[in-house]
Amino acid sequence: MGRTFGRSPVASRHLASPAIAVFQPLHRLGGDGDVVAVEALMRPHNATIIAADPLLTARVLRCALPLAQHVGSIFVNMEVAHLDDVALLAAIESAATSCAADITVEITERGALPTPAQLGTLRDCGVKVACDDVRLRNVAAAIELAPDVIKLEMPSMAWRPDHFATAVGQCVEANVQVVVEGIERRSQAARAAACGANLGQGFRWSRPLSLPAITDYLTAGVR
Repeated sequence: MGRTFGRSPVASRHLASPAIAVFQPLHRLGGDGDVVAVEALMRPHNATIIAADPLLTARVLRCALPLAQHVGSIFVNMEVAHLDDVALLAAIESAATSCAADITVEITERGALPTPAQLGTLRDCGVKVACDDVRLRNVAAAIELAPDVIKLEMPSMAWRPDHFATAVGQCVEANVQVVVEGIERRSQAARAAACGANLGQGFRWSRPLSLPAITDYLTAGVR
């Protein structure tokens, strides 16, 4: 089966079972707390996170494009290993050209950060770049890549609050936006905001939702 919008299955050459596109909002920390972006993800029907696949990256991005009328940015995940995939880069460039919102491509740190040349090629596609799942000890190295966004995990704030605050401060000084993932409570959101983080993501606001559900969420103006 091929890609269809919303909750329909999306086939992958690497998956034995079909997957669905789901979407999670990113909220502004502090202020009015409005939704400013949506992250597009692929999940199999058993709801466990699947391994990233360049084919799925292109397809989930295509599924997310209708949300551009509601948010300023659409986030999508990409592996370092796929930064040289010519077909995927072409699909991302095509989406960026036609999308009314900014597209932010998250590069997941799973042992190695991308090279400046790789990020330059990605930026040439007309997108913003985020370093995802960055460990606190690697924040300085990630900043040197000059990403638009760095995403940090909520547990790192709980385990090492001083180091977390220092890392966020480094990002702020470098004019890099900080997203804190995994926020589940108002108190956590307040602590992240006090450190200087810009955006929050997690069950405090919403679980990943289907395309119809995230559309309702965005039009309802949830805080």
